[in-house]
Amino acid sequence: MHFIIFDLEATCWTEESPLLEQEIIEIGAFYVDPYAQIQDRFHSMVRPVIHPYLSPFCRQLTTIAQEEVDDAPTFDRAFKQWEDWAEELDKPDLVYCSWGSGDLDLLEHDCHYHDLDWSWKNRHFDVKKAYNRKKRRSGKPYGLRTALKKEDIELEGQHHRALDDAYNLAKLFCRYIDEWDY
Repeated sequence: MHFIIFDLEATCWTEESPLLEQEIIEIGAFYVDPYAQIQDRFHSMVRPVIHPYLSPFCRQLTTIAQEEVDDAPTFDRAFKQWEDWAEELDKPDLVYCSWGSGDLDLLEHDCHYHDLDWSWKNRHFDVKKAYNRKKRRSGKPYGLRTALKKEDIELEGQHHRALDDAYNLAKLFCRYIDEWDY
């Protein structure tokens, strides 16, 4: 098997409201071969269209500046670039891995909003669920930062940035690559 380890960042606010739809604003992904070697990466900022202005909370949490998303492609173009990158890897058995199902929900929402077909949604592996099951964690599951700490893996980069979080997740994923129950 071959793997794409990915993370997404999305618009966010301090308060939750059904009127505030989240949109993806950053995609980060790494290609990991069957030998637990990171071979390539993909990164794109994404310009939100429903709520084009990032909240102060979102800018502070993610360290993403408004100018970064203003100059970015919209989701439909960024997603196409990501799919093209994955196709160029020429690996028919790609499994897409993320920490939890939240990123999958974001992808589903944005693909639906932009009327995009999403062919690989059934090839997803939830590393968070698998990790917490592996560690026999009952109750509230570990977050990525806690899991890294428990595994004595150094958190590199800026937490809540897609490429950095995808890289840290890839390190954790690779540690158990032969033990996951896909």
